[in-house]
Amino acid sequence: MENEDLSINNIIAMIEGEFTNGQVREINSEEMISRLKEKGIKYVDIDKALIEAERRKIVQCYSELYRWIEPSEREARKRMGKKKLRLDWDIEAGGPGVYYRVIATYRIKEFLLSLLSKEWDLKGEEYRNLRKASWSLQTLNLKDINLDHELLEDEKFQSEVKERIDYQKDRISCNEPIMPLVVMYDNKMLMDGYARFFALRELGIYRARVYYGEFTTRPE
Repeated sequence: MENEDLSINNIIAMIEGEFTNGQVREINSEEMISRLKEKGIKYVDIDKALIEAERRKIVQCYSELYRWIEPSEREARKRMGKKKLRLDWDIEAGGPGVYYRVIATYRIKEFLLSLLSKEWDLKGEEYRNLRKASWSLQTLNLKDINLDHELLEDEKFQSEVKERIDYQKDRISCNEPIMPLVVMYDNKMLMDGYARFFALRELGIYRARVYYGEFTTRPE
């Protein structure tokens, strides 16, 4: 049940609470949203609160991760005004009306290992191949990207991804930057970003920026 009585300040306090006073350093954006939704907060209010938390330098948004900013650093960051502190990512246009939050090429593997370690089996084949791949930022046609049809037929996945698709569509429509899709192997298999993939397609956008993992030797 959605809570109609919480103010933005209340929600920001909850966001801070998720970091347990800095003991947790970063949280994936979708995970953060899921946690707040479980407390009955509407998407629109979550979005406003996260934007305000970033403006107040409470958190830093980094390629769809929210990072905790120590209270001792916040005033200094506010004084920096519009000066950029994040030197290893940028916002770029990926076609009419679509913006991507991209990371420097030399940091892609490090970033993906951190991001996907929470979702993938660390001892599994895919995670080992992620480590072995050579990563680059590319533009691909959606029709050239292969999907895991077994995953798509999973009822739990279907129910979870639908709401995430709507959320990503709202972000794209509001010109908010999204993370590139994650694609691996010669057959261009989509490894992460199904909600973003379907959101783009439903909005009539048929090309996407992707982090593409290729192999100089045969993957496992």
